[in-house]
Amino acid sequence: KAQQERPPLDVARELCEAAGLNRDQKRPVALLAKKLQTAWLQERQRREHVAASERDALGMQANYLPLKGRLVRMLVYGGGGCGKTLLVNKVISKLLQHYYGPRGCIRIAFSNKAARLIKGKTGHAICKLRGGTSLTTPHLRVKSDQEQRNLAIIWAPAGAGIKDEFSQDSGSMAHAQALRGTYGRANAHGLVPEQYAEPQSNWASLPVWMHFGDHLQFPPIPASGSLLASLENQQSREQRVAVQ
Repeated sequence: KAQQERPPLDVARELCEAAGLNRDQKRPVALLAKKLQTAWLQERQRREHVAASERDALGMQANYLPLKGRLVRMLVYGGGGCGKTLLVNKVISKLLQHYYGPRGCIRIAFSNKAARLIKGKTGHAICKLRGGTSLTTPHLRVKSDQEQRNLAIIWAPAGAGIKDEFSQDSGSMAHAQALRGTYGRANAHGLVPEQYAEPQSNWASLPVWMHFGDHLQFPPIPASGSLLASLENQQSREQRVAVQ
């Protein structure tokens, strides 16, 4: 029990030391751990007013945090070899699983190779979509109870998500993940799928969602469909104005 009730800052510090992180690598961990610490303290105070029998009935475990609600939205980027994969595998994933459970951290990457490196799945796999499937909203809607249950197996137990290679993903694929994730969590967490894009319920109302990637890595997709498209368009406009 004492092991389970350790605060996030202590667990994060221990994981950082074990992984041998340098000062820069520790910074995103510190930001995440601070937010988890605040939520952990609030949850402890709330549970003090819940009877032990009720905690058992609800399946409350000492080290788990609520699986619903916006807590952290973070972008972590750096060049190749700076230690992003080490950070995800040795520290971030373990820290999140400690407080959200063994199945509490969804990990996504653009390619199969990158997904294997972080012990995750590709964007299509996490959404239960076949390659070549249309990513328009009508085609993303859940059409059967079995389809919803398949999504729920992945998304419902989670409290956090990590996406690697963010610059490689298309805007339409990110949209598909947010919408299909909401369908997968709707029944378990009382979500309204129509509100999946609202600021307080984006990314399927997972408390923690983190993007990792190399901002210098060009996307293997048309620039117009990239998550960086708006930035590229802004830079193009600024260049045209400068020429004029």
